[in-house]
Amino acid sequence: MTANSSINPEAQDGPGEAGARLLHHPRQRPESSMQRGLEIINMISEERPRIRVDEIMDELGCSQASAYRYLESLASIGLITAVGGGQYGIGPRVVELDRILQRTDPMVLCSREVMRELSEAQPNSLVRLCSIQGDAVICLHSEGTQIIDARGFQVDLFNERGVKVSLFRNAASLAILSLLPPARARAIYLDHSTSIQSAGLGDNWKDFRAQLNRLRRRGYSSTVGRNNPALAAVAVPLCPPEGAQGHGSLSRVFPREWLERMSIEDLVPEMQEGRRVIEAAMARMLRGCPGQST
Repeated sequence: MTANSSINPEAQDGPGEAGARLLHHPRQRPESSMQRGLEIINMISEERPRIRVDEIMDELGCSQASAYRYLESLASIGLITAVGGGQYGIGPRVVELDRILQRTDPMVLCSREVMRELSEAQPNSLVRLCSIQGDAVICLHSEGTQIIDARGFQVDLFNERGVKVSLFRNAASLAILSLLPPARARAIYLDHSTSIQSAGLGDNWKDFRAQLNRLRRRGYSSTVGRNNPALAAVAVPLCPPEGAQGHGSLSRVFPREWLERMSIEDLVPEMQEGRRVIEAAMARMLRGCPGQST
Protein backbone atom coordinates (compact mmCIF):
# COMPACT_ATOMS: atom_id res chain seq x y z
CA MET A 1 0.00 0.00 0.00
CA THR A 2 1.24 3.46 -0.82
CA ALA A 3 0.05 6.66 0.76
CA ASN A 4 -1.06 8.08 -2.60
CA SER A 5 -3.20 5.06 -3.45
CA SER A 6 -4.96 4.78 -0.08
CA ILE A 7 -5.27 8.35 1.15
CA ASN A 8 -6.54 10.55 -1.65
CA PRO A 9 -7.56 14.06 -0.63
CA GLU A 10 -8.81 14.80 -4.16
CA ALA A 11 -11.70 12.43 -3.57
CA GLN A 12 -13.31 15.05 -1.34
CA ASP A 13 -11.68 18.34 -2.32
CA GLY A 14 -12.22 18.13 -6.06
CA PRO A 15 -9.70 17.49 -8.86
CA GLY A 16 -6.28 18.91 -8.14
CA GLU A 17 -7.30 21.35 -5.43
CA ALA A 18 -6.19 19.41 -2.34
CA GLY A 19 -3.30 17.89 -4.23
CA ALA A 20 -1.96 21.37 -4.89
CA ARG A 21 -2.30 22.21 -1.21
CA LEU A 22 -0.38 19.06 -0.29
CA LEU A 23 2.45 20.06 -2.61
CA HIS A 24 2.63 23.68 -1.58
CA HIS A 25 1.67 23.79 2.10
CA PRO A 26 4.04 25.72 4.38
CA ARG A 27 6.63 23.49 6.05
CA GLN A 28 5.67 22.69 9.66
CA ARG A 29 8.00 22.20 12.56
CA PRO A 30 8.74 18.46 12.97
CA GLU A 31 7.59 18.42 16.57
CA SER A 32 4.21 19.90 15.60
CA SER A 33 3.57 17.31 12.89
CA MET A 34 4.73 14.50 15.14
CA GLN A 35 2.44 15.63 17.96
CA ARG A 36 -0.53 15.79 15.62
CA GLY A 37 0.23 12.30 14.33
CA LEU A 38 0.31 10.94 17.87
CA GLU A 39 -2.99 12.67 18.65
CA ILE A 40 -4.57 10.92 15.67
CA ILE A 41 -3.33 7.52 16.84
CA ASN A 42 -4.67 8.26 20.34
CA MET A 43 -8.11 8.88 18.83
CA ILE A 44 -8.33 5.18 17.99
CA SER A 45 -9.61 2.85 20.69
CA GLU A 46 -11.56 -0.36 21.11
CA GLU A 47 -14.71 1.75 21.36
CA ARG A 48 -13.74 3.69 18.22
CA PRO A 49 -11.53 1.43 16.07
CA ARG A 50 -11.97 3.55 12.92
CA ILE A 51 -11.83 7.29 12.40
CA ARG A 52 -12.80 9.65 9.58
CA VAL A 53 -11.14 12.79 8.26
CA ASP A 54 -13.96 15.03 9.52
CA GLU A 55 -13.43 13.63 13.05
CA ILE A 56 -9.73 14.42 12.85
CA MET A 57 -10.54 17.97 11.67
CA ASP A 58 -12.95 18.47 14.58
CA GLU A 59 -10.70 17.08 17.32
CA LEU A 60 -7.43 18.60 16.10
CA GLY A 61 -8.95 21.84 14.83
CA CYS A 62 -7.11 21.49 11.54
CA SER A 63 -7.97 21.86 7.86
CA GLN A 64 -8.93 18.96 5.64
CA ALA A 65 -5.64 19.22 3.76
CA SER A 66 -3.70 19.04 7.04
CA ALA A 67 -5.70 16.03 8.21
CA TYR A 68 -4.87 14.17 5.01
CA ARG A 69 -1.24 15.20 5.32
CA TYR A 70 -1.01 13.73 8.82
CA LEU A 71 -2.71 10.53 7.68
CA GLU A 72 -0.35 10.26 4.72
CA SER A 73 2.67 10.48 7.02
CA LEU A 74 1.26 7.82 9.36
CA ALA A 75 0.30 5.52 6.47
CA SER A 76 3.77 5.77 4.94
CA ILE A 77 5.24 3.96 7.99
CA GLY A 78 2.32 1.59 8.49
CA LEU A 79 0.86 3.09 11.67
CA ILE A 80 -2.46 3.94 9.97
CA THR A 81 -4.22 2.20 7.08
CA ALA A 82 -7.31 2.97 5.02
CA VAL A 83 -10.03 0.41 5.73
CA GLY A 84 -12.59 1.66 3.18
CA GLY A 85 -15.58 3.93 3.29
CA GLY A 86 -13.41 6.94 4.06
CA GLN A 87 -12.32 5.39 7.37
CA TYR A 88 -8.86 4.71 8.81
CA GLY A 89 -7.63 2.23 11.40
CA ILE A 90 -4.50 0.89 13.04
CA GLY A 91 -1.88 -0.24 10.52
CA PRO A 92 0.24 -3.41 10.31
CA ARG A 93 3.35 -1.77 11.75
CA VAL A 94 1.62 -1.70 15.17
CA VAL A 95 1.34 -5.51 15.10
CA GLU A 96 5.05 -5.76 14.32
CA LEU A 97 5.95 -3.36 17.12
CA ASP A 98 3.85 -5.33 19.62
CA ARG A 99 5.69 -8.53 18.65
CA ILE A 100 9.02 -6.77 19.18
CA LEU A 101 7.82 -5.53 22.58
CA GLN A 102 6.77 -9.02 23.67
CA ARG A 103 10.15 -10.44 22.67
CA THR A 104 12.34 -7.68 24.15
CA ASP A 105 10.51 -5.89 27.01
CA PRO A 106 12.59 -6.59 30.15
CA MET A 107 9.56 -6.55 32.45
CA VAL A 108 7.69 -9.11 30.33
CA LEU A 109 10.73 -11.33 29.74
CA CYS A 110 11.72 -11.37 33.40
CA SER A 111 8.17 -12.02 34.63
CA ARG A 112 6.98 -14.93 32.49
CA GLU A 113 8.60 -17.81 34.37
CA VAL A 114 7.75 -16.34 37.77
CA MET A 115 4.15 -15.84 36.72
CA ARG A 116 3.91 -19.37 35.34
CA GLU A 117 5.13 -20.80 38.64
CA LEU A 118 2.69 -18.65 40.62
CA SER A 119 -0.26 -19.73 38.48
CA GLU A 120 0.66 -23.42 38.74
CA ALA A 121 1.00 -23.13 42.52
CA GLN A 122 -2.57 -21.81 42.88
CA PRO A 123 -4.86 -23.13 40.09
CA ASN A 124 -8.18 -21.44 39.36
CA SER A 125 -6.62 -18.00 39.49
CA LEU A 126 -5.06 -15.54 37.06
CA VAL A 127 -1.65 -13.92 37.52
CA ARG A 128 -1.28 -10.61 35.70
CA LEU A 129 1.54 -8.27 34.81
CA CYS A 130 0.41 -4.67 34.35
CA SER A 131 2.15 -1.39 33.58
CA ILE A 132 1.12 2.25 33.59
CA GLN A 133 1.21 4.22 30.35
CA GLY A 134 0.18 7.84 30.81
CA ASP A 135 -3.03 7.70 32.83
CA ALA A 136 -3.89 4.12 31.78
CA VAL A 137 -2.91 0.82 33.36
CA ILE A 138 -2.57 -1.94 30.75
CA CYS A 139 -2.25 -5.71 31.04
CA LEU A 140 1.08 -6.79 29.48
CA HIS A 141 0.96 -10.51 30.17
CA SER A 142 -1.09 -13.09 32.07
CA GLU A 143 -0.69 -16.69 33.18
CA GLY A 144 -3.37 -19.04 34.44
CA THR A 145 -7.03 -19.32 33.64
CA GLN A 146 -9.04 -16.56 31.97
CA ILE A 147 -12.24 -18.14 33.35
CA ILE A 148 -12.42 -18.56 37.11
CA ASP A 149 -14.78 -21.03 38.76
CA ALA A 150 -16.47 -19.18 41.65
CA ARG A 151 -18.90 -21.44 43.50
CA GLY A 152 -19.83 -23.19 40.28
CA PHE A 153 -20.23 -19.98 38.27
CA GLN A 154 -17.82 -19.29 35.41
CA VAL A 155 -16.40 -15.76 35.58
CA ASP A 156 -14.67 -14.58 32.40
CA LEU A 157 -11.93 -12.09 33.25
CA PHE A 158 -11.33 -10.63 29.75
CA ASN A 159 -7.75 -9.85 30.78
CA GLU A 160 -5.77 -10.59 27.66
CA ARG A 161 -2.76 -8.52 26.67
CA GLY A 162 -3.55 -4.88 25.90
CA VAL A 163 -6.69 -4.63 28.03
CA LYS A 164 -6.94 -1.52 30.19
CA VAL A 165 -7.79 -1.99 33.84
CA SER A 166 -9.49 0.50 36.11
CA LEU A 167 -7.06 3.12 37.35
CA PHE A 168 -8.59 3.44 40.84
CA ARG A 169 -10.71 0.35 41.48
CA ASN A 170 -8.24 -2.44 40.77
CA ALA A 171 -5.54 -3.95 43.01
CA ALA A 172 -3.05 -4.00 40.12
CA SER A 173 -3.52 -0.27 39.52
CA LEU A 174 -3.41 0.72 43.19
CA ALA A 175 -0.10 -1.09 43.63
CA ILE A 176 1.37 0.95 40.77
CA LEU A 177 -0.06 4.25 42.02
CA SER A 178 1.51 3.67 45.43
CA LEU A 179 5.03 3.94 43.97
CA LEU A 180 4.58 6.89 41.62
CA PRO A 181 6.62 10.04 42.34
CA PRO A 182 4.54 12.63 44.24
CA ALA A 183 4.46 15.06 41.31
CA ARG A 184 3.02 12.45 38.98
CA ALA A 185 0.53 11.23 41.56
CA ARG A 186 -0.65 14.80 42.09
CA ALA A 187 -1.06 15.33 38.33
CA ILE A 188 -3.22 12.18 38.19
CA TYR A 189 -5.27 13.46 41.12
CA LEU A 190 -5.88 16.81 39.46
CA ASP A 191 -7.08 15.08 36.28
CA HIS A 192 -9.22 12.44 38.01
CA SER A 193 -10.31 13.86 41.37
CA THR A 194 -13.97 12.90 40.82
CA SER A 195 -13.12 9.27 39.99
CA ILE A 196 -10.73 9.11 42.95
CA GLN A 197 -13.42 10.35 45.30
CA SER A 198 -15.94 7.89 43.84
CA ALA A 199 -13.49 5.02 44.43
CA GLY A 200 -13.18 6.02 48.10
CA LEU A 201 -9.53 7.02 47.81
CA GLY A 202 -9.88 10.51 49.22
CA ASP A 203 -11.92 13.69 48.99
CA ASN A 204 -8.86 15.86 48.41
CA TRP A 205 -5.19 15.63 47.44
CA LYS A 206 -4.04 15.29 51.04
CA ASP A 207 -6.31 12.28 51.64
CA PHE A 208 -5.32 10.65 48.35
CA ARG A 209 -1.62 11.08 49.10
CA ALA A 210 -2.15 9.56 52.55
CA GLN A 211 -3.87 6.53 51.00
CA LEU A 212 -0.98 5.99 48.59
CA ASN A 213 1.55 6.36 51.41
CA ARG A 214 -0.27 3.68 53.42
CA LEU A 215 -0.20 1.32 50.45
CA ARG A 216 3.50 2.01 49.90
CA ARG A 217 4.35 1.23 53.52
CA ARG A 218 2.25 -1.94 53.47
CA GLY A 219 3.90 -3.15 50.27
CA TYR A 220 0.81 -4.56 48.59
CA SER A 221 -2.77 -3.70 47.64
CA SER A 222 -5.90 -5.81 47.66
CA THR A 223 -9.54 -5.66 46.65
CA VAL A 224 -12.43 -7.92 47.64
CA GLY A 225 -15.58 -7.91 45.54
CA ARG A 226 -14.91 -4.41 44.26
CA ASN A 227 -15.31 -5.07 40.53
CA ASN A 228 -17.04 -8.45 40.79
CA PRO A 229 -18.64 -9.74 44.01
CA ALA A 230 -17.32 -13.25 43.33
CA LEU A 231 -13.67 -12.24 42.99
CA ALA A 232 -10.78 -10.84 45.02
CA ALA A 233 -7.27 -9.75 44.11
CA VAL A 234 -3.89 -9.02 45.63
CA ALA A 235 -1.05 -7.10 43.96
CA VAL A 236 2.50 -5.98 44.63
CA PRO A 237 4.26 -3.13 42.80
CA LEU A 238 7.19 -3.60 40.45
CA CYS A 239 9.89 -0.93 40.45
CA PRO A 240 11.87 -0.44 37.23
CA PRO A 241 15.68 -0.39 37.53
CA GLU A 242 17.31 3.00 38.01
CA GLY A 243 17.15 5.00 34.80
CA ALA A 244 14.29 2.94 33.34
CA GLN A 245 10.69 4.07 33.01
CA GLY A 246 7.42 2.24 33.56
CA HIS A 247 6.21 1.18 36.99
CA GLY A 248 4.33 -2.09 36.99
CA SER A 249 2.55 -4.57 39.21
CA LEU A 250 2.24 -8.30 39.71
CA SER A 251 -1.24 -9.40 40.75
CA ARG A 252 -3.35 -12.47 41.36
CA VAL A 253 -7.12 -12.57 40.77
CA PHE A 254 -8.88 -15.42 42.56
CA PRO A 255 -12.32 -16.59 43.80
CA ARG A 256 -13.52 -14.67 46.82
CA GLU A 257 -14.40 -17.98 48.49
CA TRP A 258 -10.68 -18.62 49.02
CA LEU A 259 -10.89 -16.09 51.85
CA GLU A 260 -13.01 -18.55 53.82
CA ARG A 261 -9.91 -20.73 54.32
CA MET A 262 -7.11 -18.15 54.15
CA SER A 263 -6.50 -14.42 54.45
CA ILE A 264 -5.18 -11.92 51.92
CA GLU A 265 -2.00 -11.79 53.99
CA ASP A 266 -1.44 -15.51 53.35
CA LEU A 267 -1.12 -14.78 49.63
CA VAL A 268 1.25 -11.83 49.98
CA PRO A 269 4.62 -13.57 50.66
CA GLU A 270 4.67 -15.51 47.38
CA MET A 271 3.78 -12.32 45.47
CA GLN A 272 6.51 -10.36 47.23
CA GLU A 273 9.03 -13.10 46.47
CA GLY A 274 7.93 -12.97 42.83
CA ARG A 275 8.52 -9.22 42.88
CA ARG A 276 12.00 -9.69 44.30
CA VAL A 277 12.95 -12.23 41.61
CA ILE A 278 11.54 -10.11 38.76
CA GLU A 279 13.18 -6.86 39.86
CA ALA A 280 16.55 -8.60 40.34
CA ALA A 281 16.28 -10.21 36.89
CA MET A 282 15.44 -6.86 35.26
CA ALA A 283 18.43 -5.21 36.90
CA ARG A 284 20.74 -7.99 35.68
CA MET A 285 19.31 -7.86 32.16
CA LEU A 286 19.73 -4.12 31.81
CA ARG A 287 23.35 -4.41 32.95
CA GLY A 288 23.98 -7.04 30.28
CA CYS A 289 23.11 -7.44 26.61
CA PRO A 290 19.86 -5.91 25.32
CA GLY A 291 17.23 -8.50 24.60
CA GLN A 292 18.95 -11.23 26.65
CA SER A 293 16.73 -12.74 29.31
CA THR A 294 17.94 -14.27 32.55
